[in-house]
Amino acid sequence: MPRQRPLHAKITTDRILEAFDIVTLAKMPRQRPLHASLTTDRILEAVESEMSGTENPGFCLKCGADADGCKPDARNYQCEECGSRSVFGAAELLLMLLSTVDTR
Repeated sequence: MPRQRPLHAKITTDRILEAFDIVTLAKMPRQRPLHASLTTDRILEAVESEMSGTENPGFCLKCGADADGCKPDARNYQCEECGSRSVFGAAELLLMLLSTVDTR
């Protein structure tokens, strides 16, 4: 078995993870601003109702309207109220919110 070369002293785990985060963020879609009516509580309630029932809630990021019949991972569905392609599933919105939380 060939002997593994040690990593350069300047290459640390933190630097590798930081580079991975930069690449991952570059591949992610831009974060869209949420409508003022889309509170964390409203999104959490929708996710809970989705998990405990047969509802498939979603929300329009532009006008804040409720959308029914969205898959949990729905992105850019067309809004029936304003016509924009800004409807996201409730679970997807929750993940979007969690991705913006600074854990450092």
